[in-house]
Amino acid sequence: MHAGLGNVYLEAMSAERPAIACRGQGIEEVIHHGENGWVIEPKNLTDLTAAPRALLSDQLLSEKLACNGRQTLLQGYALAHQASQLLSIYRESLP
Repeated sequence: MHAGLGNVYLEAMSAERPAIACRGQGIEEVIHHGENGWVIEPKNLTDLTAAPRALLSDQLLSEKLACNGRQTLLQGYALAHQASQLLSIYRESLP
């Protein structure tokens, strides 16, 4: 897991809900704007109001982001994947 990566984003993706994330929290490594989630600028009221408005008004976009977000999570951020990565780190650090 990446340092500073918010669990709330991963929880939304896990529940197959479109995640709206703030840029600058490490989430850009996971969420790609318009592909598997929505990334906004922090402290930007226009972005903060436009994101849910766009997702609520475009059902297909919302479903696409939700589905792609869940697939992203399952392919690289599920517990089994994280455990495997951690095991690799441990093995590499052994003499």
